Amino acid sequence: MILKVGALDFYEFINPLCLGILAPGGRRSPVHMIKVGAKLISSLPFFIFYGHDMMTKYLAIFCFAFILIAACKVQGKEEGALSPNSIGTEFSPEFVKYYNRGLKLIGSENYLGAVEVFKKAIQIDPSRAETYNALGTVYLTDLAQTTEAIGAFQTVLQLVPNHARAHQMLGIAYFRQNAYQKAIQALRRAIELEPTDLDNDYHPYYDLGMVYLKQNKFDDAIQLFEQAIQLNRDHIRVYYSLGTAYIRVGNVEKGVEQIKKYEALKPYANRVSQLETSIQKAPKNPELWYQLGLVHLRYGKFELAIKSLEKSIAQNPNNREVYNTLAACYMRLNHFKKMQQACEAAVRLAPNEANGHNNLGMSYSLQGKYLEAMNSFLTAIQLDAESPKFHQNLGKVYERLGDVEKAAREFKTVQQLQARQKYKGKNGRREGNQ
Repeated sequence: MILKVGALDFYEFINPLCLGILAPGGRRSPVHMIKVGAKLISSLPFFIFYGHDMMTKYLAIFCFAFILIAACKVQGKEEGALSPNSIGTEFSPEFVKYYNRGLKLIGSENYLGAVEVFKKAIQIDPSRAETYNALGTVYLTDLAQTTEAIGAFQTVLQLVPNHARAHQMLGIAYFRQNAYQKAIQALRRAIELEPTDLDNDYHPYYDLGMVYLKQNKFDDAIQLFEQAIQLNRDHIRVYYSLGTAYIRVGNVEKGVEQIKKYEALKPYANRVSQLETSIQKAPKNPELWYQLGLVHLRYGKFELAIKSLEKSIAQNPNNREVYNTLAACYMRLNHFKKMQQACEAAVRLAPNEANGHNNLGMSYSLQGKYLEAMNSFLTAIQLDAESPKFHQNLGKVYERLGDVEKAAREFKTVQQLQARQKYKGKNGRREGNQ
């Protein structure tokens, strides 16, 4: 039986893919475009070789080229930036130019310049809520101009009444003006719209709790701070505020406990803040993302570490240390298959690096793949026979495989190497004291 397909078959295949892009409000992000392109690439040979007429073949090639070109146009845009809609007229090029320039000025900390540029974007197209939202954020968080911020966020809500972040920022602005009832109303609306949203640095639960704390409504504040911590345990200011509220209601022990948590996390938060500020200025710097991943790892924030390390790899896929660190995160989360994949990448980049093979052996061993683990540990020892750790790991694998004699030999080697290192250490200290 010879399979043949025609133009109608190709139409039925391509139609839902292209509609998702071409339709008003369609998904035109780089990620989605590339996914569509990949689907076309995988299907292109099928329609070319099995198409029974030239129309089918030409249609397949044409659509593939169209998606590829469109994906290239949107790829590479900075996160948060807008791009002109090459198919419709959703954004005017002039508006996009000013809006994106405003974002860049924020990144370079030129906030007054950003305000002026956003105002020009608004003059070009006053119907865009995102411009007023960006303008209000600069007014509130960077310039401390709360009255101007309130005006900007009120305009956002006129355009998009259910804009949760605008309600939250408006509530914060009212709070700074001591307009507590207006702040409560805005923040409660933000919570109604996004009861579990984690996109913002602090959930409206925290902001509303601060309003109640200022009003001496400590029980209400405590309840809201507890809810904020349940959503995200990494935001340290919540612990300090919660501790303060507990102390004010007379529960000093619990209050001190929360403030100690704050003090323990403060160095972590400060370092994260420093790195995030640097990343805002240089978002494509892989070393900054790597350092941020290391900080998260050091404090046991493994999911956050993975996100940072993956962004480092996206900018530079050739740093073996990043893959080794990523593997350590996956190990702590018991994601041993992903740990193995990260270790394999590190070994490919540095095949003569002993520690990489040892890490790969650990990933195999944790999955019960003892023969593969044995081979990796043997390779590590060939590259560095003086490491007690490598021999210890190999001995444990021999035990798992039931080879007691080889296991005992490896454990004896471990003792000899440790004794030798200890002796060298003593001699080194003795020479240093002479």
